[in-house]
Amino acid sequence: MRRSITEIDADGIRQSGLVNRRVAWGQIASARVARWGATRLIVRRDGGPYYLVFHGGTPELRAAFERVAQASRT
Repeated sequence: MRRSITEIDADGIRQSGLVNRRVAWGQIASARVARWGATRLIVRRDGGPYYLVFHGGTPELRAAFERVAQASRT
């Protein structure tokens, strides 16, 4: 299994791995947390039905995903 590095900062969310994912805060139309075994953050980008899935493997990352999802609801 490959490890990835996830960064959540002022620019947005980035995750390295087999496929690199990146989304800026201004591109996020909605976000939700899914728990199908491992925790995932599902982000719908603005301007279309294009989804990105970020995987969370640590308690800190799962908590950050919850905060991102909560912020997208407001």
